[in-house]
Amino acid sequence: MSKCLLVVAVELDGDQLGRIRLRRVADASGHGPVQFVSKCVEPSSTVHTDCRRGCARLQRAGCKHWVSPP
Repeated sequence: MSKCLLVVAVELDGDQLGRIRLRRVADASGHGPVQFVSKCVEPSSTVHTDCRRGCARLQRAGCKHWVSPP
């Protein structure tokens, strides 16, 4: 069995979850996650991540980047 890397976007609406989007990407350090966020997330939204190296590019895509604590 092989593994794949998924990027998931979940809209938060107060205490409720809203729309959910996901996409398979080739690797987390490439442009895949940033392209996904650019297409699925409104500019100036806050994006929560697990601090992978590729996520630093999110700020350049117009998002606020918040890193979840380990």
